[in-house]
Amino acid sequence: MHQHGIAHTNDVIRVLHVDDDPNQQEFLKLFLSESSNKFEVNAITDPEDALKEIKENYYDVLVTDFIMPKIDGIQLSKKVRKFSDIPIILYTGQGSEEVAEAAFTLGVDDYLRKEMEPSHYQVLANRIKNVVEKNRIDNLYKTVIEQTQEALVIVVDKKIVFGNNALFDLLGIQGLSDFGEDPFRFVIPEDREKLMKRFEKIHNEDTFVKELHSYRINDTSGKIIHVEVSTSPVKYYG
Repeated sequence: MHQHGIAHTNDVIRVLHVDDDPNQQEFLKLFLSESSNKFEVNAITDPEDALKEIKENYYDVLVTDFIMPKIDGIQLSKKVRKFSDIPIILYTGQGSEEVAEAAFTLGVDDYLRKEMEPSHYQVLANRIKNVVEKNRIDNLYKTVIEQTQEALVIVVDKKIVFGNNALFDLLGIQGLSDFGEDPFRFVIPEDREKLMKRFEKIHNEDTFVKELHSYRINDTSGKIIHVEVSTSPVKYYG
């Protein structure tokens, strides 16, 4: 998937606006420009052209109408999500709770009903700033994690849900699918039980002291590697 990371400049927010109504395009561009000089808006009428534009050029956010002649905003968002994690705001005057639910289910970041009052565009401007800032921070975290030299793994309910490139390089694997159903498959049998008990202890205790423990693992070539592992619980409320 093509990732939209930190923008070329943090002062500029590049907006791709897709709407088959030229008047809506003009209003949005006018009011966003008046609300802040940080917005650069490119308006497109045809959703298919928008797909090409996102593939070929950098944008911080996609703002799309729902009802359009060829494909609607939900269908457009679904196609975009196949190749890009660009933040998407569904901005429509003919939506519903069902439309909003469908949008959020497939990965749209925000949903906003169109209103006639000029002050409404300030609401849209704030929504755009929020999703762009969140996406920039998320991608900054991802970049830091991926570029660290230490192998990092996240285990949830005895299943590995994340591993960074340093982990894959250490084990000589391509990705998480190489673990199969056993998150400890690369730990040699003599150390596996010790590591599993460590995870159980972390899971069951309210207080936890961070410690380093030594284990032996096998990479895909069969080579035994001695590693020091620091384990700690992470509470997530999202």
